Amino acid sequence: MPDELKRGELRDLIGRRNGQTVQGLIEGHLVTLRYSVHEDGTPAEVFAAMRSAGPAYQALLDLFLDAVTLALRAGVPLEVLVERYVFSRFAPNGAVEGHDRIKMCTSPVDFIFRELAVTLLGRNDLVHLPADAEVNTPPDDEGSSQPERPHLRSIDGGKSKE
Repeated sequence: MPDELKRGELRDLIGRRNGQTVQGLIEGHLVTLRYSVHEDGTPAEVFAAMRSAGPAYQALLDLFLDAVTLALRAGVPLEVLVERYVFSRFAPNGAVEGHDRIKMCTSPVDFIFRELAVTLLGRNDLVHLPADAEVNTPPDDEGSSQPERPHLRSIDGGKSKE
């Protein structure tokens, strides 16, 4: 963070921010995470959508992530939030499809903070596959073995093309 904030101050959000959108399918529930970063690479805001869980669940997720965004703007380090919320346990939880490195999570909040920790903090201790991992696949009909590229797999059950 460029300057220290005084108690009660919030870091301003600039009009245009760089960010990412990441999706993961957790036990049939699609979680779409969107986060942006300031020019110095520190996180600015966090949003997530999980509509299949119902409007009350989505509302609570929205309120929680709004509080996370306020905490980030108030100068709370992402490291503190990651340590606090990673491994949060509630449903849906279990296998994660559609993410290249996170394969299991204990809740959508765990998935969100794992992604933030891996991407923004380089916390490779929270992933299940290293960045350069190649998943072995059996040889194809022509006898060559091509590594699976999980980040290109469709989360819609293979209905779309790579």
